Amino acid sequence: MRKKLYIICFAFIVSLIAVRFYPFFSSDIRPMFSDARVANLNSMSSSSNLKYTDESSAEAKVIGLVPNSDGNNKISNKVKVEITTGKHKGQILEVDNLIGEATTDKNQIEDYNVEKGNEVILDFEEDSNGNIKDASISDFVRYKNLAIIVVIFIMLQIIIGGKKGIMSLITLALTIIFVAKIIIPLILSGNGFVIPTIIICILILVINFLLVSGFSKKTLGAILGTSLGMVISVILFYISGHILRVTGMGYTDIQDLTVAMMGKSIDFRGIFFACVMLGSLGALMDIGITISSTMYEMKTNNPNISEKELIKSGMNVGKDIMGTMSNTLILAYLGGAMILLLVYASDNMSFIDIVNQDVVASEILKALIGGIGIILTIPITVLIMTKLNNIHKPIRKNS
Repeated sequence: MRKKLYIICFAFIVSLIAVRFYPFFSSDIRPMFSDARVANLNSMSSSSNLKYTDESSAEAKVIGLVPNSDGNNKISNKVKVEITTGKHKGQILEVDNLIGEATTDKNQIEDYNVEKGNEVILDFEEDSNGNIKDASISDFVRYKNLAIIVVIFIMLQIIIGGKKGIMSLITLALTIIFVAKIIIPLILSGNGFVIPTIIICILILVINFLLVSGFSKKTLGAILGTSLGMVISVILFYISGHILRVTGMGYTDIQDLTVAMMGKSIDFRGIFFACVMLGSLGALMDIGITISSTMYEMKTNNPNISEKELIKSGMNVGKDIMGTMSNTLILAYLGGAMILLLVYASDNMSFIDIVNQDVVASEILKALIGGIGIILTIPITVLIMTKLNNIHKPIRKNS
């Protein structure tokens, strides 16, 4: 046990050092952002389908602040940066102390200025000789610190969860692969992706339950209960979304997505549907496996428990977790829409006007349909587990 712990700690330290100091994701070309692509499309030029700019990008480190000419050095207007990746590695430049498109507004200056030691993404243009003629800071380097948090998460899963923690990580990785390699490409292709999304979500929950809990009555009950709850939620969401005529997107989001798809037909409601499905799947899976595991253990430890008592106990467990899980889902969506609510509230819009906005109505619909899905999954799973627990294995006769 102690040897395994030493190995895990060593792997943890090596992983932290690797993700923090090695530039895994350096790039020589920079994607063209939506505003530039809109300009290209509007220009009707032959290059309107370009997805990349003529600029290059590289990681850099702020090595010093340039004193201001007015003597006020609280925030330096210029900084010195040293390029740390790419063909210009080691070159030192003097650039404006502004991130991306931030203005000199006081609020943005305080949030978007860099300090000595910060790692940043540097965008630059080259002349005909390959020398840098212009450069600017586009953003902070964040992936390294995010990678550290990912490593900490993985190690805690392994240390505390053991074998089941490892299986949970595998299922998480598979879920990410399904979303990144199947669902997103389907959406980008512009073809019908609603039915495939439902199938993939069911496949995700089946794989998750089987890998984490193995094949048993409780796993089968969780799969059937969660799947049926999700299908009912899908039907309700489809009907409600059609009646409310919501897309889940603001005008800016629609414009950006339209430009990104480069003229392809876009099913905005279908995209919204896919987001809701993926967002509520985790909560439904939690409900399903919690109830099925509890009822399975109750029947195992007390084989003589009556069907009525088993149903009552399962419903009591469901009621206990229903409130917290529904609140979790609603608060998650509310937190995601908080900035938008603040913007609307600052314009002195009435409550009805705010609720009537497409994006706000969409968030409310997501929360309500997710909550309804959770509520319906409880009795469905309870009834399924009751029937499964009453199915006894055939008794082998002695020969």
